[in-house]
Amino acid sequence: LRVGATELIAAGQSITDAQVLLRVLDGVADIQYIRGVLHEGQLDARIELNARRATVEAEIEGGLKGVNMDLLLSSLGNQDAASGRIEMGWDLTTQGATSEDLMGALDGDVSASGQDLVIEKVSIQALVCSAVAVVNKIPPITGLPSNTPITDLSLAIDFDEGAGDIEKLRFATPGVEMKGSGDVDLKTLDFGFRLEGQVNNDIMQVSSLCVIDQRYSGVDWPLDCQGNLASGSGADCKLDVAKIGRAHV
Repeated sequence: LRVGATELIAAGQSITDAQVLLRVLDGVADIQYIRGVLHEGQLDARIELNARRATVEAEIEGGLKGVNMDLLLSSLGNQDAASGRIEMGWDLTTQGATSEDLMGALDGDVSASGQDLVIEKVSIQALVCSAVAVVNKIPPITGLPSNTPITDLSLAIDFDEGAGDIEKLRFATPGVEMKGSGDVDLKTLDFGFRLEGQVNNDIMQVSSLCVIDQRYSGVDWPLDCQGNLASGSGADCKLDVAKIGRAHV
């Protein structure tokens, strides 16, 4: 069965200009492709549903190119959290009798990458410059930004029964490059990650006072963040200034 629709609603998400190729045999629905526009990105996915028992089994694979970050996060209830576009891919399996069961049993891999993004409500550069003021023993630096421009982002998550292990998280913002790992819970949408990275004097684009002493140029700057994907308050991120100060001793 081949279907075309101006708009298709799936799991509360609106897919426009949708094209679906579906085959059903002996209680198994093989959606060979579902294509369309989702959050201004191009969706191309395949889904197989085994509904022969009360517990539905599903396999989902595919990708989303050029998705609008603001629209994607707004669909989770988190508005004005980010801007820019990312690429996503997934290869997942799950089973359950309800949508909550299916989400809680999710297994498999999700990846994402992007460039020229802006994360709102938290500024990694401001955190770094505030730490620089402490370790350089100068007054607090004022006029710092409130958001984080991301020049490069890559993310890999391994899900096991709805719990996501963030195996890889890398990002770059002018003056800072960081990498690390973390976790995300699909039931609560809580997340946390721990990063370490290098800081260089490109950070002076933020403030001429934000000068990295050579003693700290090769030091790993530790960053911890936590938050909720549906929360409008942004991530709570902290740099371990005491550890940075001890690193050159």
